[in-house]
Amino acid sequence: GSRAGFVAAILFAICVSGLRLQSIYVWVSIGVLVMSLSLAGIDTLSVFQQATDRQGSSADSYQEDGLSGRTQLWSERLEFMNSEPRHWLVGAGFGSTIETGNNAHNLFLQLLIEGGVLAVALFIYLQYRVVSLLVRRGESARPLLWATLALLVTCFTQETFYPVPAFPHFLAFFFAAVALSMTKSAPSTKYSPSVALQAERSIPCAR
Repeated sequence: GSRAGFVAAILFAICVSGLRLQSIYVWVSIGVLVMSLSLAGIDTLSVFQQATDRQGSSADSYQEDGLSGRTQLWSERLEFMNSEPRHWLVGAGFGSTIETGNNAHNLFLQLLIEGGVLAVALFIYLQYRVVSLLVRRGESARPLLWATLALLVTCFTQETFYPVPAFPHFLAFFFAAVALSMTKSAPSTKYSPSVALQAERSIPCAR
């Protein structure tokens, strides 16, 4: 039901697959399979209808419900920031969003509330470093690079890269994925034909 998550998923799929002919065949095959299930009497349309209605509300959500109440929440959070000008510089302290109301549902506003512009600057710097490292790793880290950029899009409507209850283990998973992508693969060892022949003779099942 997450509209920002849906946009991020579509962006990631486009970047990784590149809309190649093989990818189009796969998506068309999935669509045909889903339609076949509905023709066979299995109810799949109602599930997709709910998802379609939810995603279709993105165009008019700002006028109808204020992005699921986010515009009102953002206004309240900004009023709290303006109540004491020092909050803009150093924030109100870690965990202060919950103590003074609710999470901001916007990562940059969340960082401003709890750590001020210093926290926002640190986050931007860290993400710049992560993206730069992934770019330098080349093709092996390209999927994670696109996933990171897609997830950064969702930061404008939720606290994707922040330790909130909605994402209890996500940060640990993300940093582990980045660390694994940074590790260099072990160089392959080249053996001479004689060494390979001896190894084959020493292992009966090799024949």
